[in-house]
Amino acid sequence: MPIAILEVVWVLEQYYKLEKKVIREVVEAILNTHEFKCEMEDVFKRATGTYEEKKYQIC
Repeated sequence: MPIAILEVVWVLEQYYKLEKKVIREVVEAILNTHEFKCEMEDVFKRATGTYEEKKYQIC
């Protein structure tokens, strides 16, 4: 699951050129979906805020 989340971020960022705020909202929605379980969910939840605040890019 963690790799799938990173792939979603990459596609939204590189292909669709979405703003980081929108990408963060999408990732948070995925992580908050009860049907999906992520091994490192707490790490991703903390990282989403940092991702939006900083100038980080996935690739």
